[in-house]
Amino acid sequence: MANIANKFSENVPGQFYVDNQCIDCDLCRQCAPTIFKRQFAGGMGHSYVHRQPLTPREKMVALDTMRACPVEAIGCTTPVEQTDEYHDSLGSIGLFNAVAVA
Repeated sequence: MANIANKFSENVPGQFYVDNQCIDCDLCRQCAPTIFKRQFAGGMGHSYVHRQPLTPREKMVALDTMRACPVEAIGCTTPVEQTDEYHDSLGSIGLFNAVAVA
């Protein structure tokens, strides 16, 4: 589970963040390229939140991406029960199916 105390400094302020458990697998950047970007320095890389989601659909994608992260390095400052409202109102976009096939 992501820990806000260990989030990368590159994360922009807001609801979603990436912490130091990130293994630079590229999953989040593939699923939500406008939200997650890569920081690379010293021969190592990691993802970070470049831009917070703005629309309900973007928030849903960010939440799905957080749930799909293989090392749980993506965190959310809002309880997941509240963010599930996005799924209830918009429905699933099938991110988990896309991840399972990849």
